[in-house]
Amino acid sequence: MRVVRSMKEHLTVYNGLPALSLGSTHLVEMRRVGELYVDKTGQIQQLLDESARQVFVARPRRFGKSLMLSTIECMYQGYMPEVQTLGGDPIPDSQISTVADRELFAGTSLEGKQPSRERRPVIRLDLSNVLEPDSMAVRRALVHEVLDQAGVWRRRGLDPGIPLEYLRVPGGCPDSPGNLLRWMIGALKDRFGKEPVVLVDEFDAPLTMFGRQSPIPPELLNMLRGFFSFLKSGRQSLHKVVLTGVTRNAYAHPLSPLNLVVDLTWDAKFGTVCGFTEDDLDDADGLGPYIARAAAEMGMDEDALRERLRDYYNGYRFDLEGGSVPVYNPWSLTRTLADLGTKAGRNRFRQGRFPKYWATSGSLQPLVTWLEQAPRELPETLSAEGTLDHNALEDADPRQFLLQSGYLTVKPGLDGGPPFAAFPNREVAEAFLENLRRLGADSQALAIAYSSDDRNPVFVRLRRIMHRRDYGDLPTELATLLSGFAGVRLNGHDQCLNVLQTVFAALGGLDVRAEPKEAGGWPDLVLRHPKHACAIELKVNRSLSEAKRQADRQDYGRSLMAEYLKTEDVTVMAIHVVNRSGHGLRVEGAQRPLGGDSGSWQELKPGGRPT
Repeated sequence: MRVVRSMKEHLTVYNGLPALSLGSTHLVEMRRVGELYVDKTGQIQQLLDESARQVFVARPRRFGKSLMLSTIECMYQGYMPEVQTLGGDPIPDSQISTVADRELFAGTSLEGKQPSRERRPVIRLDLSNVLEPDSMAVRRALVHEVLDQAGVWRRRGLDPGIPLEYLRVPGGCPDSPGNLLRWMIGALKDRFGKEPVVLVDEFDAPLTMFGRQSPIPPELLNMLRGFFSFLKSGRQSLHKVVLTGVTRNAYAHPLSPLNLVVDLTWDAKFGTVCGFTEDDLDDADGLGPYIARAAAEMGMDEDALRERLRDYYNGYRFDLEGGSVPVYNPWSLTRTLADLGTKAGRNRFRQGRFPKYWATSGSLQPLVTWLEQAPRELPETLSAEGTLDHNALEDADPRQFLLQSGYLTVKPGLDGGPPFAAFPNREVAEAFLENLRRLGADSQALAIAYSSDDRNPVFVRLRRIMHRRDYGDLPTELATLLSGFAGVRLNGHDQCLNVLQTVFAALGGLDVRAEPKEAGGWPDLVLRHPKHACAIELKVNRSLSEAKRQADRQDYGRSLMAEYLKTEDVTVMAIHVVNRSGHGLRVEGAQRPLGGDSGSWQELKPGGRPT
């Protein structure tokens, strides 16, 4: 992978290095002003060549989606300057800016190969500004977006197939945005003699304004269905359609044209098409010198600096098994490297004050609301059938929304276990937990968040305990875990049960059921692993003896026999949580095999403050 210097290098960070891009979304402008460009043209060309005609790629916000689309635009049509005014008056040649293909792609994998594909017109739409939850407002915004693109083509000297009066007074346009788009597609196809390419950035923005408590109005859904119908009705008039978004939520809604779009979000082959890899940071002609210079000026080893940057900003994976190449968030890493080019930035870094540019660039309040609406039944693992394929905004699992929007990623399983959801890096984990506490999230929401931090040693140990079926230290680890929550929220049975259910479910690899009905009653929790299971009776501020007696009396765990066949594969467990004001928190536990009598209970090592 090569990191490309632009054709001009007059902007510097320090010591002659070209400027780092801080949010640039247009390839032409990056190359014109001299910003560093991390070469993604090879992966992008593979995406265009090997994928279906109409594709969708979801990535978190500020992850380089817009720059990817800008690169695709240049790959198909190069740079097309504006040569006239909207009314048709020519612009003097001296005022026309031109950029040759050899300059756009100098130093990339496409150098000397442009045009690498047939020249085609590109229609590029950006729906990120469609933000008002009102069907008429959304319609106006879509009309303006289509007319803006038509105006670009008219200023390039080509008829976009839309009346000039519509372009001059967009608010007076009587036609639907879908009709306008179809007219422009037809006009450009006739002019070039080739099917156009349509790029739609943040196409899910009109839908993600609505959450579980705000269903999409039918009139808005119908209007969007009409707009995106070009994907179906105009399919033969289009060469390629690439849509991007922040989440995959829109796929669950009845926008029938989307049935034709192939989702590449979790295709490991394209996992690095956005974001930076370690190879990108190794390049001696690109990002490497920034890290080397910062390490030297801070007086620290370069490998040590790389490790700290990796811990804070790397770790995103875009496949369902968690085995793909991890990538850095480009927004946070680029801005941090720019900070390290300044004395003030290096001083903050020495003091351990790592900037959280991505995590703090958006509001967490909607996510807290989602977490607080967490259900009783959470899916057992991320790889479970349907968990990652059900993407409705009213999805039952809040971790699904967090995963799609980049607050969680998929990590490979421990000890051969299934993959699980976790924070991608320390930047996200720290910012997320800090904001949850500040915003007053309830204990179950915090449990979901805490259990997503795979750097938390408590959760690493809990995963091993549950996967290896070695429960001896379970009360100790649970006491450490529960002590992190506000005591007033965990002094009742239901609160503790909700938190424990959430934590066990979020560990991954366990099918967690709360109060499933058995012949003798309802155990509080049943945890099913592919090779073993346990039934748990929970008591809070009562006694361990009472929990054991109830498990014996109701013969909990018996229903698991049909699944596991052998009694030694099923453990019956009693857990007692003591959390009284002035006494601290303590967890006691005992276990016995299924079918054992009252004398076969084995006490587990208690954890927490002695009562």
